[in-house]
Amino acid sequence: MSTPTQTTGSGVVPYRLSVRQFETMIDAGVFPETAHVELLGGRLVDKMTKNDPHDFAVDSFGDSLRRVLPGGWIVREEKSLRLGAYWRPEPDIVVVRGPRTLYRNRTPRAADVALLIEVADSSYAKDRGLKWRTYAAAGILVYAIVHLAARRVEVYRNPSGRGPLARYQEIEIYAEGTEVPIVIDGVKIGRLAVDDLLP
Repeated sequence: MSTPTQTTGSGVVPYRLSVRQFETMIDAGVFPETAHVELLGGRLVDKMTKNDPHDFAVDSFGDSLRRVLPGGWIVREEKSLRLGAYWRPEPDIVVVRGPRTLYRNRTPRAADVALLIEVADSSYAKDRGLKWRTYAAAGILVYAIVHLAARRVEVYRNPSGRGPLARYQEIEIYAEGTEVPIVIDGVKIGRLAVDDLLP
């Protein structure tokens, strides 16, 4: 059952939706097909409006990963991930343990994920703030942000902590002209040129 969150300054008490309630609403057709929302901490959040550079980066990174991934792993683009009772984000790209049939009737969880990627333009504050902490708290081992405005890829590893104290303890920045090492399940499987991932 869902519980209310803290009272706001206006005295209004927001209601937190659970993932189960959110999925029931989706199944019931509550949201129009044009709505792009995700559940973050029990709150419905609009996903950013995608533009051509964002779409290019998602497609390019996804295609590049498929070329280097070993058997037993699959790439999912802009599909939901279930992280606890109140979190159902829709990351731009995730690499999850296969086969694909595992997810015929269930949403992947954190334990299924080897690599999670967000492509950030106007969404950078959210991707490096709320989502960064959430993914760390969930134990996502490797989180990468393709920072379009800065023309770089940020890779975060070694998650620790819970709630607002959650964080990644390691960060590596890969600028244009460099290559990003791709590590899956603790094994380096290849390198991708940053120039090939950016629009």
